[in-house]
Parts: sequence; structure tokens; C-alpha cells
Amino acid sequence: MDKFSTSHALLAALVVACTVAAAAEPKAGRPPKNPAPQAAGESLCLAQAQVEQKVAVVPEGWEARQSDARPQLAKVTFYHGPPAERAALKYDTEEKTKRDWVATWNLAPGARGHWIECAYDHTTVLLVRQLPAHVRTCSVTYERKLRNDAGVPAIKHVSCN
Repeated sequence: MDKFSTSHALLAALVVACTVAAAAEPKAGRPPKNPAPQAAGESLCLAQAQVEQKVAVVPEGWEARQSDARPQLAKVTFYHGPPAERAALKYDTEEKTKRDWVATWNLAPGARGHWIECAYDHTTVLLVRQLPAHVRTCSVTYERKLRNDAGVPAIKHVSCN
């Protein structure tokens, strides 16, 4: 890729990032478009991630700045084995109520173990960890009427036991 193409690609990424960040900032005097859902008790995934991001190379004539948007929990994935092996699991059961949707994974014991991956909007950062060997079920509660920036139900609570 030549210098012009690299600068053009970086400029496009910067414009997209600025557009996403600007869309996430609430207007003065108005409540945020998508407020964080209210969780019941401590959740396995953090509701917000504190991240530090920067543009690796700022194109000539541009400056980089930070948005005030805080990355919100956007997606939870459970894996059989390390996430790098990409053996993502689909939930086994679901329960829908008027306000919530609960997806539950039944985890069979295995030598490879099970992992959880917490993904956040406005960043490529993922928080990943292996679940304790004794964990047999995990549930994610989504708030059906509240959507995140991607348009999917907001995550209210994540638990495993």
C-alpha cells in the first residue's frame, strides 16, 4: 500500500470513528439516547470498560482527539475452549418476558474448559477469561425495550453458576 492509500485509509477510519463518537454524545439538556440498563446485582461482565485508544498515525493536516463516550457492554460470547479456537456456543434455552429476554447456556464438563468474552461498543477491546471448572450454566439477561448502538437488545446482566 503506498503512502497516499495508507493516509486515505487512516483518514477514512478517523472520520468513521469521529462520526460514531459524535453520535454517541448526548445533546445538551437531553438524556442519552441509549442509557445503560439497570442490572440486578453484580454482573460477570463489566457494564463499561475503561480503555485508552489512539490513532497510530495521524494524517497530515488532522489532529486526533478523544470522545467522551464510554464503551458499553454490547455482546457476550461463551466458548468451548480458548476463544482463539473460535468454538463459540449458542444458547440452549431462552425465556422471554415483557421486559427481558434471558438466554441460558448449559456447559458440559470438558478438558478444554469454557471461556467468556465480553465485547464493548466504540472499541475493539475484548475482555476474555476462562470460567471456573465447576460452572455448569451461564445466563445473559437482555432488556428487550432498550437497544444498544448496534440496534440489538441491551445487556442487563451476565451470570454463571
